[in-house]
Amino acid sequence: MGHRFALTMLVAALFVTQFGCAKKEPAKTAPSPAPPQAAQAYVIDAATGMAPVTWGMSVDQVQAALGPAEKTVQQGQGKILVLYYLSKGFTLTLYKDKGLTGITCLSWQIALAFSSKAANFPGKTAEGICIGSTEEAIFAAYGLPQERTVRGNMVDLTYGRHLEKIFYLQNKRLVQFSINAPREEPRRLERVPGPSSDSK
Repeated sequence: MGHRFALTMLVAALFVTQFGCAKKEPAKTAPSPAPPQAAQAYVIDAATGMAPVTWGMSVDQVQAALGPAEKTVQQGQGKILVLYYLSKGFTLTLYKDKGLTGITCLSWQIALAFSSKAANFPGKTAEGICIGSTEEAIFAAYGLPQERTVRGNMVDLTYGRHLEKIFYLQNKRLVQFSINAPREEPRRLERVPGPSSDSK
C-alpha cells in the first residue's frame, strides 16, 4: 500500500499545481480537447484479473499477452516489479514469488505526470466502475468501504481486509483505482479431541 499511497499523493500535488490554480478562460475560448483514449476496453474481475492477464502470471506471460511494458520499475530490493502501460491507462504490480497481484488504473491527467503518451484507462470493473465514476456509484457497486479518507478535494475509499480495492476520487470523480488479487486466509487448525477417560 505504501508505494500506491505515495504515488497518489505525488500525483495529486502535481495535478493541483498544474490545473487547480489556473484562471477560468472566457466562455468563447475553444473547449479543451477530449482526453486520449486507449483502443481496447478491458474488464477487471477481482476474482481472476483483467483479461487477457490473470492473477499469478509471470512477467514473461504478462508481456506476451499485452506486449512489452513501456517502463519497468523494481521495488522492494527486486522482489516487486511494476510494469507501466500508460498509453493504455494502467500499471501492473508483480511479486517475484507470486506473479501478478495488482492492477492500478489511471485517468489521463494522472498518467500524464509520468508519460506524454498517457491515456484514460478505457475499461471498467465487472461491476461497471470506471474512470469518472462517482462515489455514489462506487457505494452502489460495493457497499460502504472499510475506510473513507478525505484530503482536501481528494477522497480515498478502501475495501477489504487486505486492501483488495482502493478508489481515489478528485472533485467527486474517480481518477485512479487499484484492484488487488484476493489473499487466501490462513487455514485454522482444528483441535482433534483426544481419547476420553471413559475409554480406558
